[in-house]
Amino acid sequence: MRVLLFTAVFCSTVLLADSSDDNVNAKYTVETVEINPSNLQKRISTSLRSDMDALVGVKFDSSAVDKISNRLRRELHRNVERHVEKGSQPEHVKVVYSAPRVIEADADVTKFAYQSKLGFTGGLQSNFDAGGLDLRVGIQSDSDRLLERFAGYNIGVGRRIGDRVQLRFDFEDFHEMWNATTIQALAANPEIPGIYRERYHMAPAVSVAILEPLTLTVGFDFQHFQTQFPAATFEASNP
Repeated sequence: MRVLLFTAVFCSTVLLADSSDDNVNAKYTVETVEINPSNLQKRISTSLRSDMDALVGVKFDSSAVDKISNRLRRELHRNVERHVEKGSQPEHVKVVYSAPRVIEADADVTKFAYQSKLGFTGGLQSNFDAGGLDLRVGIQSDSDRLLERFAGYNIGVGRRIGDRVQLRFDFEDFHEMWNATTIQALAANPEIPGIYRERYHMAPAVSVAILEPLTLTVGFDFQHFQTQFPAATFEASNP
């Protein structure tokens, strides 16, 4: 069956003071603003780069620095940490944003639960980048959300075009596991369509930043099911 839907390492030596002591750093002037690794420069929007440059030459402002951190996290889809280091000139500091490519650091447990009758439910996803692409890879086994348990993987890719547009494509492949009670109930009701054993989900989408933080996302949702009974076949329909 095919369904189509349309939907409108804080680890750096701080030479002046720890960056948590922002009251101390506030008396210093920002000399430079850097991002590591440096090749991430081309992945951030022009407006964000301009706001980072605007920090240079003015007194250190922890609120403005933290806002930049949050925006970097959203655009890069990475963990971002900021460090404050001694500048090359007296009374100056450097602001350094660190966004290392460390898959382990970016791996998130998206769900973890246990129910005495249903057993464990869990999901793990990691985001990383390659060649300017934002990649997402995850695995999961879920007995909590639907009637059946489904297990499988998901992959996704995203790419930014200019300052405001981002393209995304997500794919999921799940194997369905039904309990004996459900299978027996279906066997006793032949008028009910058979269960499915495989489910594929594809979701292309485009997001347009209208005015921060307002974003418009438009996309499609495709799902393809492989029935299990009375025979293993693929069926598709468009509602």
